[in-house]
Amino acid sequence: MVIFLGMLMALIFSLAVRYLTDIQKFLYKKWDINTATPADFTIKLDISDSQYENYLESMKNGEYSKPLNEVIIDTLELRVDKLDSVVDSSEKTPIKVASVTFGYKNGELIRTLKQRGALIGSG
Repeated sequence: MVIFLGMLMALIFSLAVRYLTDIQKFLYKKWDINTATPADFTIKLDISDSQYENYLESMKNGEYSKPLNEVIIDTLELRVDKLDSVVDSSEKTPIKVASVTFGYKNGELIRTLKQRGALIGSG
């Protein structure tokens, strides 16, 4: 009888833990859907060397007087505003790009800075 009660308690405990795990997964997904973060609206845009050179040439010709990040923001906002609205709405809200951040292939620099930090830390 004692063995049966022990097995019953273990089964109930296992089911309770499984239930709580499933509920936590569901609540996390619900929170993720209802919470907007910058990562939800982040895009990657690769710019080739030739595109950058064309921009520099255009700067020399006087076509652009703004930094590259502002030119990209203006272009993106203009192109997105021309798209059909996803939501049926009588009022179209203009889309604004918050920022453009440039990333470079700098893995070697990061590794070197880590080594430097380790050497400084070790005295």
